Amino acid sequence: MTSGKYLTAACALAFGTVMFLVPLAFTMRQSSLYNSAKGLSGSQVQRGQFMNTGSKDVGPDPDWDRTTRTYRPKSSRD
Repeated sequence: MTSGKYLTAACALAFGTVMFLVPLAFTMRQSSLYNSAKGLSGSQVQRGQFMNTGSKDVGPDPDWDRTTRTYRPKSSRD
């Protein structure tokens, strides 16, 4: 291989690495909506219809344990 091909391969590898890491960095920086103790904002409710979660938030789910990230339903609900 010539030095030009090595440079092209290195640039392609660097570009691919950046294209993988930039979205990953943005998602790691944002807080999770599933772990939030507060209700959804108006824009989050509007976007919810596209994410199949379009109902209005009435507050935190009492059955969702945020520390262990598990759902523990009550044995009987009326």
